[in-house]
Parts: sequence; structure tokens; C-alpha cells
Amino acid sequence: MGSNSEPSLLDLLAERRLSHDFRWASRTWTGPPYFVRGQMKKPKEIILAVLESKNVQKVIQEVAKDSQKDEEIVKKQALDILSELAHDFHMYAIRWFGLVLSKLGKRLYNSIQVNTEKIEDVKKAYASYPVLLLPTHRSYVDFLLVSYMSFAFELTLPIIAAGMDFKGMVGVGEILRKSGAFYIRRRFGGDALYWALISEYVKKAVMEGGHPLEMFVEGTRSRSGKSLKPKVGLLSIVSELVTSGQIPDVLILPISMSYDRTLEERLYAHELLGKPKPKESTNGLMKALKWLGDQSYGSVFVNFGDLISIRQMIEMSSNPITLERPKVFLKSIEEIALKVVLDQQANLVVPLFAGISLIILSKISTRRIRIPLQELIESMEYLQRIITSRNSTFGFSLLGESLGANIRYILSVHSSLVSLSENDDLVLINFETGDTVQYMVFQHYANQILHHILPFSIILSLFTTHLHESEDLDEPSCPLLDKLENSLEEIVISPQIEEDYVFLKEIFQEDFLYNVGTELQELHWVVNTLKSMKLPGEELFLILRQALKPYLIAYWGVTRKLLEISRENCKNLVELKELGKQCQAYLQRQMKCGLVGEFGALSLETIANGISSLIKSQAVERTKTEDGSFGIIVRDSAALSNISSRLERLMGVESWISGSNKEQDYVNSNQILLVSKL
Repeated sequence: MGSNSEPSLLDLLAERRLSHDFRWASRTWTGPPYFVRGQMKKPKEIILAVLESKNVQKVIQEVAKDSQKDEEIVKKQALDILSELAHDFHMYAIRWFGLVLSKLGKRLYNSIQVNTEKIEDVKKAYASYPVLLLPTHRSYVDFLLVSYMSFAFELTLPIIAAGMDFKGMVGVGEILRKSGAFYIRRRFGGDALYWALISEYVKKAVMEGGHPLEMFVEGTRSRSGKSLKPKVGLLSIVSELVTSGQIPDVLILPISMSYDRTLEERLYAHELLGKPKPKESTNGLMKALKWLGDQSYGSVFVNFGDLISIRQMIEMSSNPITLERPKVFLKSIEEIALKVVLDQQANLVVPLFAGISLIILSKISTRRIRIPLQELIESMEYLQRIITSRNSTFGFSLLGESLGANIRYILSVHSSLVSLSENDDLVLINFETGDTVQYMVFQHYANQILHHILPFSIILSLFTTHLHESEDLDEPSCPLLDKLENSLEEIVISPQIEEDYVFLKEIFQEDFLYNVGTELQELHWVVNTLKSMKLPGEELFLILRQALKPYLIAYWGVTRKLLEISRENCKNLVELKELGKQCQAYLQRQMKCGLVGEFGALSLETIANGISSLIKSQAVERTKTEDGSFGIIVRDSAALSNISSRLERLMGVESWISGSNKEQDYVNSNQILLVSKL
């Protein structure tokens, strides 16, 4: 989607700009044949079938016995739950949404570019097996876009697993229900009745409902712009149909959707910094639509991945998978979910502003708030070469136009963040020192390219560290980055570099998903790619190395705060959310006292992932507090201190405790000042 010739691309809005929306939405519409086991059931028939199923009847009896209630009362409770969650699909609601979304889409977007290569494969799959549609989840737009595309391409329309947040929106909640949405509580703990009902409802809908099932494997929208660790609840329910032999197979269609500009960009920034998410409401939606209508949001890019067979994935498992072995079954479903997310990631078109934001953040770190336009274009050309080596591409809103022309267009789309000088030769960054919200918006976009460039960022950071450790700082020498550039041709991957590379991949696994065990293969590929590319030195190396720093700093801050807590508090148990806030406050204090202002490290999502990573390392442990919430306790201070020291070393910084005789700023005795070596 970033080349001048894209024969498989179709802009869904192009035709809408040439013809009447109402006629299009009200046209005769017939979807292709879709798999149904037996006779297709209507929404109300599915509810009755769920209530009459053996599993649900058994659970109703057990709940009635345990709660000492009459079975009819529990059955009425079950019916109320089903009425709350079930969809009530009607074609007129889809037509209404098609009309509204066409008009709204033309106001907000330049284009909705869909890669149509897989459309015929999808139609054939629909006739043979149940299909799960698993899109990425970066925006509320995702929720409606799949149905809109299905209506446009005359594919069988999906039913959609949605959060209860939407149900409470007056008017909107019911329209979404009639468009195929069914509502699931985000948490239902040990509620056996609810779990039995949702499990049986999903199974009946998949087998007998006559619609593909759309759900978000990440569970929630990604505020950071990165892929989230997958949730496997609904996926495990559907997979049980295959492992139990009720149906021969279920196919998964990963769908990758990316946006030139995210509708919720500033909302996400505030949430990542700790501001509570505003409650969804119809009034809030109307206000947002009024404001959004005056903005430009560039283009949307959609790619369909290869269909994944749950049956084949299960058969490829090294352990026999049965429902009688729940841990093995769960592990296999987690592997399927990870494959889906990695496929989504691989097929994502990278928005141009993701690369631009990466470059901008590297400039902000060196106190530069303006970039020559030509320098920006050249840096983007080098980033384009890197993501091309990863079989990806930048998204071009202006098909047939040059990279430079598309960059100019995207800068105009993001006019609240950047602007061009009067002579159009300088890019002016709208950023004031300490503006954490604006910084987090840039970070949101930069994160969308990190899964491609992270291996390059890690290896360049490691070589920089190792070169620094091997040179005599008292002797005059050429700049370190010149040494790095000159030595790329003669790179030798030492055991220490291999060890450090695996360490960083593993420690960042919560933030950057990957197939464990592939680290060294990836390392050697990256080094060979760097050698063959002959990329220019200093500026690009700084950009790539800078991309890693917010994560190194955030994880380091988590380790330091936990060590501080373990020294000061003999119980050292801290409630999980409170610990996140304390780590964020700790990093803010460090930034005020000299730590370079990598405000991306203040993301509560990244901090939470750092805590999860330390739990996985067994240096700390998650345990229940007295009030039933979860807390963190340090179990192995030595291991935690070792991780902290390794992160500090690989950050490319030196530590001075207060009282150092070096001519640097100083901090309080319980703080550390970090000063970059480069």
C-alpha cells in the first residue's frame, strides 16, 4: 500500500463519492452461502436452545442447589442474562449503519484502502466451515469497519462480541444489537451460571446462527498503538467445538487495520498517563462526532491474513490435546492466539506518521523541535528500507504519488502536532518541554512501527554498549557512532551479545510479542541485513537506538521502585494499581532531577507490562491482598537487583549516587542520576 501500483487495492469510499449513499445502502443484497450445522436458527431460537442445553440445565440445577433457590427462579435469572447479552440481528439496522458510515467516512477519511486479494478465499471458506473474524483493535472504528466491509463486498455479515460499555448508550446500544452485537461482561469471576450461558451461546451462534463471529483477541483497544497480549476466553470456547468433535474445523481470519490518524489519540494519551477512561454515552458520542467532523484523519488501511485452521493447529501440537487435560488445552489455545496476533502484526500497513513520530521523538530527546523537510524524507526512506526487509510497507494515502508528497500530506493531517515553515523547508514540532500528553501522542504513533524495527534497535544499542565498554575513554578516539558505523561490516556476534539480545527480547516479551526460541535466529538475520543494507550512520543509528529507550527506562524504573519498597517496607506488599502509580511517580521524579525526558516511559501500560515481566522472571510475585485485590511482593531481591543492573548497563548510561565528584547535576541520596554516554 506504499507503492505506486497496487492492483489489489480497492478504496471503499471512491465509489461512495460518485453515487447516491441511500441507493447503495438500500440495494438488493444477498450474501454468499454460509456454514450452518443443521437448520439455521433465528436469534430468539438460539436463546431457547441455550436454555434447553444439557450443560446449562445442569448448571442451573447446581446453582439452585448451592443458593437454595427454586430452579425456576434461577432459570428466569438465566433468561434475563441471555436477553441482556444476545444479539437481535436485523438487516435494516445494517443498512442504516451502511448509510451513516458512508457519509461519516467521506467526511473523516481520504480513503479506506482494502487489499482484496483474499476476498474470494473468504467467500469459499464461509461455505465450508464456521469462520472467526479476528481484527486488530486500535480504535472504536474497528468495531464497525468489518461489518461495513462485509456489506460492501457482499460477504455474510458477522455477529460481534462487544463490551457491556456500549449496551448502556441510549439508542446506540440497541441499534448495535440489531446490527449483530452481543454484549459480554468484561469480568464475571466465578459466576458459573454466566460462564455456562456465554459459553453455550457462543457455541450455538457459531454452529447454527448462520453468521461469522467477529471478536477482538486483544480483548480491548490498544491505547499504546502496539499489539496487546491476547485473551483466550472466547477463542477457547470455540476451539472446544473442534476438540470435542462437534464440528470438523473452525477457520480464523486475522484482519489488520491501521489508521493514518487515530480518532482517540489524545484520549489514549491521557489514559496512559493515568486519567480515568470516560464512560461511553450517547451524548458524548454526539459531541465527539460534531468535533471530529471538522478534522481530517487521512486514510484507513485493511489487510486480510491467511486463514488459520484450528484443527491443523491442534494437530501440530506436540502434546495430545483433549478437554480432559485443561492445562495442555489452554496452552494450545494460547499458541493459536499468539499466532493470530503475530499474523495481524505482520500484515499491518505501517502508517507514515508512525515513522515520522519515531524520528520526531529522537529529535525531541536532543532538544530539537525543527527538522529540515529533506532530512525527514531521507530518514523515512531508510526506515522504508528497513520495514521492507520485514515484508511490510508504509501506507500511502495519495496512491501514485511520491514518498515526499505523501509525507507532506500526512503532516497536514497531523497539524495539531507538526507544521511546515512558511518556505515549506522545515518541519516544526509542536512540543513544549514537559508536555507529557503531546509526547505520549507521538509515542502512540511511533509504537506502531516498533514491532518491525525493534530487532534493529536492540542490536544497535547492544553494539553501542559493547563498543563503549571495550574502548579506553581516556584516549582520544573518533566518535563512538562513527566507530559503530565503520564496524558494521566486521560485526562479530559474541556470546555476550547473544546473551544480552535474548535477555532483552525475553524481558520485553509483554510489550513486544514474539515466538520464544527464535531470538538467535532473528539476531543473525538482523546483523546480516544491516551489513547488506549499508545504511548511513549517525542520524539513523540515533533514531533506531532512541526507539528502545522509553522501554528500558520504564522497566528500569519498575525495578528500582520495587527495590526501594523492599528496603523500606518489611512486608513490601503493594497493591498492583498503586504500584503502577508509584513507579510512574518515581520516574517523574527522576526526570525532574536529570534523567533524560523520555516521557514514553511514563505509560502505565508499559509499567504494568514491566511488572508482569518481573513476575514471569520470579523476582517478584503476584499475591492477593487482605481486601481481595492483587498486590506485588518482592521474592528475590538479588535477582531483581541483577535485572536492574543489566537494564541500567544496556540503557547506555552511567549511574552516580549523590555525592559523586563528577561535574553533573545531583539528586537526593535515594535517587540515581542517569547521564547518557553518547
